[in-house]
Amino acid sequence: MSASVQDFVAALRLDRSRRRWRLFALILFVLLVISLAGTAEYKTALPKSYIAQIEITGMMTHSPYAEGVIDSISKDKKAKALMVFVDSPGGTMVGGMKLFEALRRVSDSGKPVTVYMGTVAASAGYLASLAGDYVVANEATLTGSVGVLMPLVDVTELTDKIGIKSDEITSGALKAITSPTYKRSESDRAHLQEVVNKLMTIFLEKVQSRRPDMTEDDIATIRDGRVIIGAEALKLHMVDAIGGRPEVRKWLETEHKISQDIPVITFELEEKSSLMNEILEGQSLLPKHLKALFYGGALAIHKP
Repeated sequence: MSASVQDFVAALRLDRSRRRWRLFALILFVLLVISLAGTAEYKTALPKSYIAQIEITGMMTHSPYAEGVIDSISKDKKAKALMVFVDSPGGTMVGGMKLFEALRRVSDSGKPVTVYMGTVAASAGYLASLAGDYVVANEATLTGSVGVLMPLVDVTELTDKIGIKSDEITSGALKAITSPTYKRSESDRAHLQEVVNKLMTIFLEKVQSRRPDMTEDDIATIRDGRVIIGAEALKLHMVDAIGGRPEVRKWLETEHKISQDIPVITFELEEKSSLMNEILEGQSLLPKHLKALFYGGALAIHKP
């Protein structure tokens, strides 16, 4: 093959490569424009007034993003109230406390906060529910489980049998007492029990302050950490009524003159990946991107 032909073939290949990159860049640009247009359309589509809704589901951990979403609702003058759907078996105490505090900030801003429970709203799930100005549960909802659990594992007998000896250097006598290879003494367990008791006191203080109708007998019933069905929770004054979303909407209309005709806007508490991140991470673009078009920053997605 002559040099001129080789040069021609090389130039042709280079041109094809350039065209592929130009096409790829064009696709990225179009997707970005669509994303921005979708976000702008969503923001302008918000009604003049609405009821905000969030869903607390699954295991609860501390989420600054979720706090930001809730705080955005508290500052939005268009939001007239907040409905919270809770369907969670619990999680970390800090996670429950942070959501509780964020929900109380919404109430303190003048927006009534209602909670309606799903299948389960226990432990930290119940702690977060305490923030509601009006709380309802299904008769069969599993709630309660008021208390604190510190899971510990002791594998010292196993390591002894297989000939493994743990050797740890710590900065203090109690530093390693939660280690599974540490043989806890009675004094170690007493210290951990004291920690759990202090956390339990914080939990019970929230219960007593938010559920003032609960008697000492009611508190005594739940302080052993038992799970309680919704019907029994009503008798113990842990919730205000039996029901669900229709009941909290009726309460908002009766007590706060918020019409049932006002639309409900649901905001996601879980942060979504940006379009650019999805592209860079090589994820499947189209399905996720179409879903992401409905998101606009911290205040995210309308789901009627």
